[in-house]
Amino acid sequence: AQTGSQQFNVFEAELITQMARVAGEHLGLDAASGLGIVVPHRGQKFMLREMLPAYAEAIDTVERFQGGERDLIIISATVSDREYASAESDFLLEPRRFTVAVSRPRRKVVVVASRAVFDLVPADLDAYERGSLWKRLRHEVEKRVLWQGEIKGHAVTVRAM
Repeated sequence: AQTGSQQFNVFEAELITQMARVAGEHLGLDAASGLGIVVPHRGQKFMLREMLPAYAEAIDTVERFQGGERDLIIISATVSDREYASAESDFLLEPRRFTVAVSRPRRKVVVVASRAVFDLVPADLDAYERGSLWKRLRHEVEKRVLWQGEIKGHAVTVRAM
């Protein structure tokens, strides 16, 4: 996979690593019940487990995420390449997968996703309808910018509901 477009995304993994460390140090969230990281692909899971060995048990795919609820769930969309996102739209936009991921936090959920995921507009009507949850999320957070800047040459915008 490329460094940030398909089965793993180095940039997203680095952002999530920093968030997890801050959550652990400043909020006291541990891997057992405090913090969970949900990813769509095993490649991203393995990369994050290498980067965050203390949280390895708290990182998994939506289908395999164990341990139920956590105080904070970080969701990594992983995909950043528009063509790949379009080709994988059935998988990425599947509503049950999204619903399971966002139903895991007891207190907060953080979604780390590239604009390619939010801009995804599949030509197929069924795929478009499956993407409505992502579209609604984008609409809800569009105007609430908490921080905007550049990290390692990537434009980053942090939004909130």
